[in-house]
Amino acid sequence: MAELDDQGDQSRILRASKEGDDAIREARQLPIQGVIRYTLPSYRSSRGAGCYVQAYDALNAMLEGRAPVSLKRAVFLVENAYYENALSYEAYDSHLRNIVAFCRARMQQEHIKGGDNAALNDLLFRFMSDTLSVIDPATGTKVTHFPDHYDFDDFYGTADWTKLFVTKLMNTNFGQCHSMPLLYGILAEELGAKAYLSASPSHLFIKYRKSSRKCRSGTE
Repeated sequence: MAELDDQGDQSRILRASKEGDDAIREARQLPIQGVIRYTLPSYRSSRGAGCYVQAYDALNAMLEGRAPVSLKRAVFLVENAYYENALSYEAYDSHLRNIVAFCRARMQQEHIKGGDNAALNDLLFRFMSDTLSVIDPATGTKVTHFPDHYDFDDFYGTADWTKLFVTKLMNTNFGQCHSMPLLYGILAEELGAKAYLSASPSHLFIKYRKSSRKCRSGTE
Protein backbone atom coordinates (compact mmCIF):
# COMPACT_ATOMS: atom_id res chain seq x y z
CA MET A 1 0.00 0.00 0.00
CA ALA A 2 2.81 2.39 0.87
CA GLU A 3 4.40 1.84 -2.52
CA LEU A 4 1.13 2.66 -4.29
CA ASP A 5 0.76 5.85 -2.26
CA ASP A 6 4.31 6.89 -3.19
CA GLN A 7 3.59 6.27 -6.85
CA GLY A 8 0.41 8.31 -6.60
CA ASP A 9 2.27 11.19 -4.96
CA GLN A 10 4.91 11.16 -7.66
CA SER A 11 2.22 11.19 -10.33
CA ARG A 12 0.50 14.18 -8.77
CA ILE A 13 3.83 16.04 -8.45
CA LEU A 14 4.68 15.41 -12.11
CA ARG A 15 1.20 16.51 -13.21
CA ALA A 16 1.42 19.72 -11.14
CA SER A 17 4.89 20.43 -12.51
CA LYS A 18 3.66 19.98 -16.10
CA GLU A 19 0.68 22.27 -15.46
CA GLY A 20 3.03 24.88 -14.04
CA ASP A 21 5.34 24.63 -17.06
CA ASP A 22 2.36 24.99 -19.41
CA ALA A 23 1.18 28.12 -17.56
CA ILE A 24 4.64 29.71 -17.77
CA ARG A 25 4.87 28.88 -21.46
CA GLU A 26 1.48 30.45 -22.16
CA ALA A 27 2.38 33.56 -20.18
CA ARG A 28 5.56 34.01 -22.18
CA GLN A 29 3.59 33.89 -25.43
CA LEU A 30 1.21 36.66 -24.38
CA PRO A 31 1.92 40.10 -25.88
CA ILE A 32 3.55 42.52 -23.44
CA GLN A 33 1.17 45.34 -22.70
CA GLY A 34 1.21 48.27 -20.32
CA VAL A 35 4.98 48.24 -19.71
CA ILE A 36 5.82 51.00 -17.27
CA ARG A 37 8.73 53.11 -18.39
CA TYR A 38 10.15 55.51 -15.84
CA THR A 39 11.73 58.75 -16.92
CA LEU A 40 13.21 60.24 -13.77
CA PRO A 41 14.56 63.78 -13.77
CA SER A 42 18.28 64.32 -13.35
CA TYR A 43 19.40 66.61 -10.56
CA ARG A 44 23.06 66.55 -11.57
CA SER A 45 22.93 70.23 -12.57
CA SER A 46 21.11 71.27 -9.38
CA ARG A 47 22.86 73.32 -6.75
CA GLY A 48 25.00 71.17 -4.48
CA ALA A 49 24.63 68.02 -6.59
CA GLY A 50 28.35 67.97 -7.35
CA CYS A 51 29.10 67.80 -3.63
CA TYR A 52 27.10 64.59 -3.31
CA VAL A 53 28.79 63.13 -6.38
CA GLN A 54 32.20 63.83 -4.82
CA ALA A 55 31.10 62.28 -1.54
CA TYR A 56 29.75 59.23 -3.36
CA ASP A 57 33.00 58.75 -5.26
CA ALA A 58 35.03 58.98 -2.05
CA LEU A 59 32.76 56.52 -0.22
CA ASN A 60 32.81 54.16 -3.19
CA ALA A 61 36.61 54.24 -3.19
CA MET A 62 36.53 52.95 0.41
CA LEU A 63 34.13 50.15 -0.50
CA GLU A 64 36.23 49.10 -3.48
CA GLY A 65 39.48 49.10 -1.51
CA ARG A 66 40.98 52.09 -3.31
CA ALA A 67 41.03 54.15 -0.11
CA PRO A 68 41.31 53.25 3.58
CA VAL A 69 37.97 52.55 5.25
CA SER A 70 37.32 55.23 7.85
CA LEU A 71 34.04 55.83 9.65
CA LYS A 72 35.31 59.24 10.72
CA ARG A 73 35.96 60.22 7.12
CA ALA A 74 32.71 58.68 5.86
CA VAL A 75 30.56 60.62 8.34
CA PHE A 76 32.31 63.86 7.41
CA LEU A 77 31.85 63.25 3.68
CA VAL A 78 28.09 62.82 4.05
CA GLU A 79 27.54 65.79 6.33
CA ASN A 80 29.89 68.02 4.35
CA ALA A 81 27.99 67.24 1.14
CA TYR A 82 24.80 68.48 2.80
CA TYR A 83 26.59 71.71 3.70
CA GLU A 84 27.87 71.99 0.10
CA ASN A 85 31.49 71.39 1.15
CA ALA A 86 31.45 74.29 3.61
CA LEU A 87 32.71 72.27 6.59
CA SER A 88 36.37 72.15 7.58
CA TYR A 89 37.79 68.64 7.89
CA GLU A 90 40.72 70.06 9.85
CA ALA A 91 38.39 71.54 12.49
CA TYR A 92 36.32 68.35 12.59
CA ASP A 93 39.41 66.17 12.93
CA SER A 94 40.93 68.46 15.57
CA HIS A 95 37.77 68.26 17.68
CA LEU A 96 37.81 64.47 17.52
CA ARG A 97 41.52 64.34 18.33
CA ASN A 98 40.85 66.39 21.45
CA ILE A 99 38.16 63.91 22.51
CA VAL A 100 40.51 60.99 21.87
CA ALA A 101 43.26 62.70 23.86
CA PHE A 102 40.80 63.15 26.74
CA CYS A 103 39.88 59.45 26.61
CA ARG A 104 43.53 58.41 26.51
CA ALA A 105 44.26 60.58 29.55
CA ARG A 106 41.36 58.91 31.32
CA MET A 107 42.69 55.50 30.27
CA GLN A 108 46.02 56.35 31.87
CA GLN A 109 44.28 57.62 34.99
CA GLU A 110 42.25 54.39 35.31
CA HIS A 111 45.14 52.14 34.19
CA ILE A 112 43.15 50.84 31.23
CA LYS A 113 45.20 48.88 28.73
CA GLY A 114 44.70 49.36 25.01
CA GLY A 115 43.94 45.69 24.46
CA ASP A 116 41.17 45.54 27.08
CA ASN A 117 38.17 45.85 24.78
CA ALA A 118 35.56 45.63 27.55
CA ALA A 119 37.27 48.38 29.55
CA LEU A 120 37.63 50.60 26.48
CA ASN A 121 33.96 50.26 25.59
CA ASP A 122 32.99 50.86 29.21
CA LEU A 123 35.05 54.07 29.14
CA LEU A 124 33.40 55.23 25.91
CA PHE A 125 29.97 54.54 27.38
CA ARG A 126 30.82 56.56 30.48
CA PHE A 127 32.34 59.33 28.37
CA MET A 128 29.03 59.79 26.58
CA SER A 129 26.73 59.23 29.56
CA ASP A 130 28.59 60.55 32.63
CA THR A 131 30.66 63.50 33.84
CA LEU A 132 34.37 62.69 33.57
CA SER A 133 37.42 64.77 34.43
CA VAL A 134 41.15 64.47 33.67
CA ILE A 135 44.23 66.53 34.37
CA ASP A 136 45.72 68.06 31.26
CA PRO A 137 49.38 66.95 31.31
CA ALA A 138 50.46 70.00 29.34
CA THR A 139 48.90 72.62 31.62
CA GLY A 140 48.14 70.71 34.81
CA THR A 141 44.59 72.02 34.75
CA LYS A 142 41.45 69.97 35.28
CA VAL A 143 39.40 69.30 32.16
CA THR A 144 35.81 68.10 32.52
CA HIS A 145 33.54 66.56 29.92
CA PHE A 146 29.82 66.58 30.59
CA PRO A 147 27.50 63.84 29.31
CA ASP A 148 25.74 63.94 25.98
CA HIS A 149 21.96 64.31 26.08
CA TYR A 150 19.16 63.02 23.93
CA ASP A 151 17.66 65.74 21.78
CA PHE A 152 13.91 65.15 21.79
CA ASP A 153 13.32 68.16 19.53
CA ASP A 154 12.79 66.90 15.95
CA PHE A 155 14.79 63.73 16.58
CA TYR A 156 13.78 62.32 13.18
CA GLY A 157 15.18 65.39 11.44
CA THR A 158 11.85 66.04 9.73
CA ALA A 159 12.18 69.81 9.86
CA ASP A 160 15.97 70.02 10.15
CA TRP A 161 18.07 67.20 8.72
CA THR A 162 21.16 68.41 10.60
CA LYS A 163 19.53 67.21 13.83
CA LEU A 164 20.91 63.79 12.85
CA PHE A 165 24.47 64.98 12.31
CA VAL A 166 27.51 63.97 14.32
CA THR A 167 28.95 67.47 13.89
CA LYS A 168 25.83 68.87 15.55
CA LEU A 169 26.25 66.44 18.46
CA MET A 170 29.92 67.36 18.83
CA ASN A 171 29.11 71.08 18.92
CA THR A 172 26.10 70.92 21.26
CA ASN A 173 26.35 67.66 23.25
CA PHE A 174 22.82 66.90 22.11
CA GLY A 175 22.09 64.05 19.72
CA GLN A 176 19.90 61.02 19.15
CA CYS A 177 20.02 57.38 18.11
CA HIS A 178 21.69 58.21 14.80
CA SER A 179 24.44 60.63 15.76
CA MET A 180 25.31 59.17 19.16
CA PRO A 181 26.12 55.62 17.95
CA LEU A 182 28.07 57.08 15.03
CA LEU A 183 30.20 59.23 17.34
CA TYR A 184 30.73 56.21 19.59
CA GLY A 185 31.81 54.18 16.56
CA ILE A 186 34.24 56.87 15.44
CA LEU A 187 35.82 57.09 18.89
CA ALA A 188 36.05 53.29 19.12
CA GLU A 189 37.80 53.24 15.75
CA GLU A 190 40.25 55.93 16.87
CA LEU A 191 41.01 54.21 20.19
CA GLY A 192 41.33 50.74 18.68
CA ALA A 193 38.27 49.36 20.47
CA LYS A 194 36.07 46.82 18.70
CA ALA A 195 32.45 47.92 18.53
CA TYR A 196 29.77 47.39 15.93
CA LEU A 197 27.00 49.60 14.59
CA SER A 198 23.72 47.68 14.66
CA ALA A 199 20.42 48.72 13.14
CA SER A 200 16.79 48.05 13.93
CA PRO A 201 13.68 49.84 12.61
CA SER A 202 14.12 53.60 13.17
CA HIS A 203 17.03 52.96 15.51
CA LEU A 204 20.81 52.58 15.54
CA PHE A 205 22.80 51.25 18.46
CA ILE A 206 26.21 49.87 19.44
CA LYS A 207 27.13 46.29 20.23
CA TYR A 208 30.45 44.92 21.39
CA ARG A 209 31.76 41.57 22.51
CA LYS A 210 32.53 41.69 26.21
CA SER A 211 34.78 38.63 26.23
CA SER A 212 36.50 36.50 23.62
CA ARG A 213 36.45 33.46 25.87
CA LYS A 214 34.28 30.60 24.65
CA CYS A 215 31.23 29.47 26.56
CA ARG A 216 30.55 25.84 27.33
CA SER A 217 28.38 25.58 24.27
CA GLY A 218 31.41 26.46 22.14
CA THR A 219 30.09 29.82 20.97
CA GLU A 220 31.52 33.20 21.85
